Formats: sequence, structure tokens, C-alpha cells
Amino acid sequence: MRAEIHCSTSSHCRVASGKNPVSELIARMFLFFIALFLTIKLVDWAVAFVANGPLSRHMLAHIVLMNLVAPLAALGLIRGLWVSTALPFAALAAATAVQLMLLWAWHAPPLLTASLEQPIVHVVASATLSVAALWFWLAVFTITGARRWQAIAALLITGKLFCLLGALLIFAPRTLYVCAATSICGPGVPASLDDQQMAGVVMVVACPLTYVTAGVIIAARWLFELSQREPAAIPRAREVEA
Repeated sequence: MRAEIHCSTSSHCRVASGKNPVSELIARMFLFFIALFLTIKLVDWAVAFVANGPLSRHMLAHIVLMNLVAPLAALGLIRGLWVSTALPFAALAAATAVQLMLLWAWHAPPLLTASLEQPIVHVVASATLSVAALWFWLAVFTITGARRWQAIAALLITGKLFCLLGALLIFAPRTLYVCAATSICGPGVPASLDDQQMAGVVMVVACPLTYVTAGVIIAARWLFELSQREPAAIPRAREVEA
């Protein structure tokens, strides 16, 4: 690869590697989506050993991707200094809105049925939800200081609407989807209504274990930082009074 040396008048030199930033970005995006596709397939394979019904298996896979893989990936990107600055409030609000819209849209009966019956639609749904969740967790984890209330509010709103979707699946009097006997919805699965209720239970259980717990941890860290600042401010206040 061609390299160029640029020197300034102050005798400081730097080496330019000659890399094309556009090509490098395309290569990274390609590797990202390959890794995402393999992760989706691995999660689908793993949850098949836990959940028997097509909808509960589908929902459990989404929960693992959005509430386990995505936050761990976000922490890895932050620790690796890929994302080193706090995202603005507009980014957090947009990430929260996009994640919730995709969550409810992909679980509306028409799209949910298509996702259950067609593997390519299932992959697209899992990929878009995973990317939206990664954006959301990056926005949440990079917020520090007095702005932490924004992250807590985003987590509570997301958790409430997440649990609401699960409650609808639990208490719906009939099945909300039609699952044909395809490669995903094969014979021998539990009754559709039982499977739908189990999917809702999985969502309701996952809600406090992720969004609420994350909000509590962030609030606790915020209070701890505030308590550490107050003792340092007391001696200064006494000096001013003296």
C-alpha cells in the first residue's frame, strides 16, 4: 500500500497510509453485517433448545439479541474507544423512538406472521431490531454526569412499552398470528394460543431484568457520584464562612 510522508515547517512529519476512507468504511460495514448475520443464526440455533413454540422461540431470540448481545456489544465499543463521547439528547430520543417503533411494527400481526413463515423476513427483522438496540444502548451507556436522568427516562419508557407488548400477548383472547406449516412453523409445536402466551411471559420477565435493572444501576451510580462530591464541597463552604 502506498504511503506518503508530509512534513510541516516545524520539522514534524506524519505518515499517510494512503487508505481510502470510503473503502475502509465499506469494509467495516461489510464485516459488521456478516458478524450480525452469524450472530442471528447462532442465537436462533441456541434458543431452539429452550423454546419449542415458533412464537416463543422467535420472541426469545429477539430478547437475546436486543437485551443481551446489543448491550454487551455497546460496552465493547465504548471500552474499545470506538465510541468515546456521549451522544446528544437528540440521538438518545431518536434511538428510543426508532427501537420502539421497530419493536411494535415487527410484532404487528401481518409482519409477525411474515417473519414466522419466511426466514429472510425473520433475518431482516432480527437485524433491524439488533441495530436499533445497539444504537439505543450506546446512547444510554455514554451518558454521564447530570444527564443520567435522560438515560433513566429512556430505559423506563422503553421497559414500559416492552412489557405492554408482552401483556397484550398474554391476555389476548385469541391468537394474533397465523403460522403455516413451513420450515419455521413445523408440526408438533404447542397450541398457538399457549405459544403466544408463553412469548408474552418471556417478554414480561425480560423487561425488569434488563431495562429496569439498567435504570437502577445508572441511578445508583449517579447517586454515588453525587455523594462523593458533597463531602469535598463542605470544607470549602466552611472556609468561605470563616
